[in-house]
Amino acid sequence: TDDGKRLVIGAEDYQAIYDVESGEEKFRLPEKSSGLLRTIRGRQLVQLEDKKTFFDLEKREVAFIMPEPVGELVIELKDGRNLIQGSLDFGKKENHKTFYDLSTGIKAYAFPEYIDPFLYYIEGGKCLGLSLYSSRNTCYDMETGKVAFCLPQKVSGFPILVRKQALIWGEDGQTFYDLNAKGKEAFNLPEPCLPFYHYMSKNISSERDKRKFFLSRDRRTLYD
Repeated sequence: TDDGKRLVIGAEDYQAIYDVESGEEKFRLPEKSSGLLRTIRGRQLVQLEDKKTFFDLEKREVAFIMPEPVGELVIELKDGRNLIQGSLDFGKKENHKTFYDLSTGIKAYAFPEYIDPFLYYIEGGKCLGLSLYSSRNTCYDMETGKVAFCLPQKVSGFPILVRKQALIWGEDGQTFYDLNAKGKEAFNLPEPCLPFYHYMSKNISSERDKRKFFLSRDRRTLYD
């Protein structure tokens, strides 16, 4: 907190707030907490168990109530906003699609399709979100909620950082695209490799020059 005191949420019931230095109970939340603590523009907010209500620890009052339960994914944007992803309940129609401003609890925007919980920060501090189910080749600008670019094919959900490139590989297992170059094709391996399977050399001193290797599907050839 601003006065230098450190607080902790009680681990057994996620309701009592304790002073770490003295061990004394400071106060109790109006209801059980989800255990998630967010510091947003200097405010310490606790998410209550309904996953809609955010409680201000300093003012000891409810800060705001979201229109729906929200998940754990928080994005820090260049303009200082912190957005949180909507409900992760797969039974809800808007699951993964809506993002709310954590300063106000107001909806920032909603996407036309589900967004992968894995986000990509690229050069210039920009943040991209990838479509999750249908196309899986559309990248969205998380600052605006609009399409940034479309890749030529479906891609895996894991980016690979190689020097100044943020590479993501296609469903064919051998084509790589650079997210820093608006999805431009970077290169092709001679043959498809195993999905989500790469080695990284550990005996190189420079972090920038660490080499990454992909294993062919017959498990006989490594590609740099």
